[in-house]
Amino acid sequence: MAGVVTQEYLMRVIEYDRTTGDFRWKGPTSRNVKAGSLAGYVRPPDNYLQIGVMGRQYRAHRLAWLYCYGSFPDGFLDHKNGNRLDNRIDNLRIVTNAENMQNMRSHRSDSTTKVLGVERKGRKFSSCIAANGKRFYL
Repeated sequence: MAGVVTQEYLMRVIEYDRTTGDFRWKGPTSRNVKAGSLAGYVRPPDNYLQIGVMGRQYRAHRLAWLYCYGSFPDGFLDHKNGNRLDNRIDNLRIVTNAENMQNMRSHRSDSTTKVLGVERKGRKFSSCIAANGKRFYL
């Protein structure tokens, strides 16, 4: 049965390098992973590094926060430089959902125009941005 990982358990099985953001297994795991090998895999389509611990999959940036601060963050974690694979603790910060949405680099998967900030209304197109709960049409 999958449990919620704790900082104590995480530090026992994985070593986290704050300067590189890399996670390495401390010892052999049930999957016969060698000690010192990199932990995790990149999961498409969102391209976050995922690490399996105690029967659950966690995003590596959330495990980095747990490893350093002893608890999972309240809210969203943002990669300051926009690189989802850069899990250095100095590159992570807690943000609101609105702040996190401002980092969108491409259109949503359900977009009909496939262009960020552009929507179709009938045969016409419009461009808008949202900030502080309001939409601004350009």
